[in-house]
This record gives sequence, structure tokens and C-alpha cells, in this order.
Amino acid sequence: MITAIIFFSLIAVVLLVVLIGLKALQHFGIALPLYVATVQAVNTNASEMRSVPMLTDARQKFAAMMRSQINALPMSADDKQQIYRFVMSSDEALSKLLQGEKIPVSLVGVTYGALTVTFRLRLREFSRPNLDRLMKMEGLISQALCVESVRLMPGAGWIDCEVSTPTRVAVSLDLLARRTSGTTVALGVDSSMQPATIDISQHGLIAAIAPSRRGKTQAIRTALYLLKRANPSLNIVVVAFKTEDWKAFGACATLIVDSQELKQFQSWLLPTMYGRAKRPVTDRWIVVFDDLANLLTMNPELQASILQISSLGAGTGITTIISTQFTGKDSGGVAVTANATARLLFKPSSNMQGARDGGMAGLGLDQLSTRKGDALLVVDGDATRVATAMTDDRAIEQLRGGAPVREWLQDDEETHSSRPGTLPTAIGLHPNEALIEKLNGPCIARKPLPRAQSSAARRRLAKTCASSMASRKPPRRASTAR
Repeated sequence: MITAIIFFSLIAVVLLVVLIGLKALQHFGIALPLYVATVQAVNTNASEMRSVPMLTDARQKFAAMMRSQINALPMSADDKQQIYRFVMSSDEALSKLLQGEKIPVSLVGVTYGALTVTFRLRLREFSRPNLDRLMKMEGLISQALCVESVRLMPGAGWIDCEVSTPTRVAVSLDLLARRTSGTTVALGVDSSMQPATIDISQHGLIAAIAPSRRGKTQAIRTALYLLKRANPSLNIVVVAFKTEDWKAFGACATLIVDSQELKQFQSWLLPTMYGRAKRPVTDRWIVVFDDLANLLTMNPELQASILQISSLGAGTGITTIISTQFTGKDSGGVAVTANATARLLFKPSSNMQGARDGGMAGLGLDQLSTRKGDALLVVDGDATRVATAMTDDRAIEQLRGGAPVREWLQDDEETHSSRPGTLPTAIGLHPNEALIEKLNGPCIARKPLPRAQSSAARRRLAKTCASSMASRKPPRRASTAR
């Protein structure tokens, strides 16, 4: 009797230890059901798995490697199982398709991103016909794998086959924040879940280009949040056509929605920038123009200002960020296409528009998915596929650091042309106005004043004209004695 009690007690202790171990594994994110199911499949169906034509030569070794990589991903056990099945079935489908097309390839490796799984392929027989045929198979691969998008990009001795995944991994803001410091910001994670960074001090103009509802505004919000979090003294000005997306930045950035204030801001910013070019300062400004196409409809003079700011801003500590649905004559023109050295591109509305937005062909923008945040980061011609993050309003509202003072409103009565270092701009009086009046006389064949000039400048010029005309009146003749 005592022996039986001891025996059953030992069994209960063993079961308890096993249950505790299972809970611990699930707590650390290890997909135990996936591991058990895979081991059983490998042991019971080893002969069948060896007979399946795969891109890899060793099926069992490949399965074990995939388990190890997938278990390290930051996702739930169910998502890990789904990704594992997707990778194994995709490997089999790719092998059958390429063997049927008689293209000899091998699988070098697999990497996992937030929105994609990348199969790195290598040609076993290098020839121009094999490479050309493989690079034209995006549509066939998409059909074979039953996925939304497939993007083939050649590399140094391999071809990356980026496939959209059935599940999405949330991009960690903490991961991006750890890689953001100074003027370097992480805009998202690449196809291997590593942060993709950019140094804003090296770019006068950064453009986010995509049709509506692709996630470009969310990407800019996240970038500003990370930069302000790392640099509380950063000055941020947001010029927006719609304010709903920017209300959370009310305490840490200045929001401009009025057309008249925008004109005053331009009148202040351009001379200030030219002054900073002669007397460098350490503070940094970021000016965001959200929904540029609609802003230009209401403020056409803004295009000339953006052209000047983007060409000189990088050297004066002023970075311009724009978001627009497209590039072209009606959306910034040469101000965007010539000066945007960093672009965040989402899936375009057409192949032709994609080539115009990217500034070059062959980027594969049409092969991106329509998921929010699926983008291509192009910096000085180098393209990286990234998945951008979303930032909650509550996190933005907790940022430290205030908004810049609206100096352009306080400076309305001041003539910026009197500041040293100011150059002629499209807004305001010419700095040599006094010399021109001495040579030609005031108010002689003068062109109409631009609408963008301040009311103070108009009153000052009218007063000068009036006093000059009064001085030109012929003197009254002295009366002669009869």
C-alpha cells in the first residue's frame, strides 16, 4: 500500500514539473506545439519528405533551421506555426515551379521581416537566359504561393525573392528608439527585422510619397516622435491641410493651418535661413508640409519657398519633410524631384507614376503590397524595403520639450530685408530697394506689389511714394508788385 502511494506521488510530481516547464516555455514565447508537431512529422514522414522536390538538398536540416529561426521571432505561438507552415509550403511550391520551368536554383537562406519572408536564391548554372527568365517570374510565383505580392531583386551573386506573409509582426517602437540618437532616426525595420536608419542632417528634403491610405503620414508621425523623444529641444513646425493627424503634437510642435500665417512663416523662414548660412547656429529645425498637393492649391507661392529651403536647408540646420500623393508639376515639380535625396515610397497607383516618384526605374514599387507601412526607403539611390511603425497619440502627448515660439507673428511689422545676410526671395522687398529708388526715382514704372508682401511693407512704400510726389510739386511763384 505504501509503495503504491509513493509510486503515484512520484508520477504526480513528474506531471507537475512537466506542466510548470510548459508554462515557462510559453511565457518565453517558444512555440512548443510547433516543435512537437514538426518533430513528429520529421520522424514519421521522413521518407516522404525526402522524396519531395525542395530547393534545399537536406529537408530535415532545413526544417530544423526554420524552427530555430521562427521560434526567435517576437510573435505568438499560433503565428509562428502559421509562418512555419507557410515557409515550408512555399519552399516546396517554389521548387516545383522552378523545376517545371527548368531554371536550376538553390536556396541560400531565409530571412523574416515584419511584412515579408525573403527567400535568397542562387542560380546553379549562371547564364543570361536563366537570369532573365527568373527575373520575369514574379507573377507566376505570386500565383504559385497564393500571396499578394512578390518582388525579385538581384544581389551580389544571388536573387532575393521577397514574399508578403499571411501574418504581420508589429514593429517595436522601443527597438526603433534604441537606434535613434542625435540626427539619426530609425524609420522602420528592414526585411531581416533590423532598424533602417537615416541621418536627417544630410538631407535638405525628405519626401514620403504614396496614394491615400498607405501610411505615409503615420510614418512621418513616428519619425517626429522618435526624434523629439531623443532631442527634446528640437524645433518642429507642421504645415498641414488637415489637422486630425497632428493634434497630439500640439504641446511639442507648432501647427500652421491658416494660409495667411503660412505666408508670414515663409517671410520669416527664408531670411532666417540665409542668415544662418552666414552665422551658423546649433539649434535644429524640422518643417513638415503634409499633403503638399492640396497645400500648393491654396498657396501656389509655396513651391518657390520649398525649392529654396530644400536646396540650402541641410547646411543651415533646417530639414524639410513633405508628404504627397504623387510627384509632378502639380505637386512640387522640380523642388521635389531634384532635391529629395531621401524618399519613403509606398505602392504607387501605376508603374509610370512609380518610376516618376522613385526618380529611377527598376525599384519594383509596383510589387509592394497595399498593407499600411509596406514601403521602400531610397537614400541616395540605395533602396531598402522597410515596414514602418505606428505611434499612438498617448505616447506623443507624453513627449518632453515645448513648441517653437511663433516669431513670424511677432515679426510682422519688421522688414526682413534689413537683416544682414538676407538675399532676394520671392516674398518681401528687394534688399536694394533704396538704391533702385535713388537711380530711377520712386514710384516710376513700378510693377504691382505681389500679394504675398506684408501690409507693413505696402504702407511703408505708399508713404515713400506720397512724400516723394509732394517734394516734386512746383514751388509757388512769388507775387510781383504791380
